[in-house]
Amino acid sequence: MKEFSGKLRDIDNYDIFFNTIVSINKRFREVFGDDIVDKYDLFIDNATSGSGHTPVCVPILKKYILIKLHVSDFSDKDIIIYQYSHELLHYISYAINGLLYKDHLDEEEQLASACSLIMLKEYNSKRFDYFCSYVSNLEDKNYKQGTKLAEKLNFDIYKLKDILYKLYKK
Repeated sequence: MKEFSGKLRDIDNYDIFFNTIVSINKRFREVFGDDIVDKYDLFIDNATSGSGHTPVCVPILKKYILIKLHVSDFSDKDIIIYQYSHELLHYISYAINGLLYKDHLDEEEQLASACSLIMLKEYNSKRFDYFCSYVSNLEDKNYKQGTKLAEKLNFDIYKLKDILYKLYKK
């Protein structure tokens, strides 16, 4: 894992955070392949006060991608899975389309929300039902539709991949 700030190791329970990120990366590598997952250098950071909107996935200098999470407790695997898998799906979209694309953002948020729920289900989250309810009750319709989409896909990451590739016609 490449760290943007280089200070994540100083946070309590860093090993849980790190191992969860590595596990999700491994799963995405299985699903999307090395060429997509390794397309751009990926840096990970965690929000501090005054960091702006987080979690977020943004291209930097047209060269690499920064995922900045907002995890207050590095021992909370569920929130790490939820936030990181959502943002990593945005990374995958950049890997498919290039760092300058801006199309299909509404549909992509629905896919990213569904991805978070699919990954929580795969990782047997004890709070899976809570997260499904949380997403279903979000204000933004694109995010909240992620629950219905994940259910429609029977929480299958490969079916989500198919929809993502159809969206971008790859």
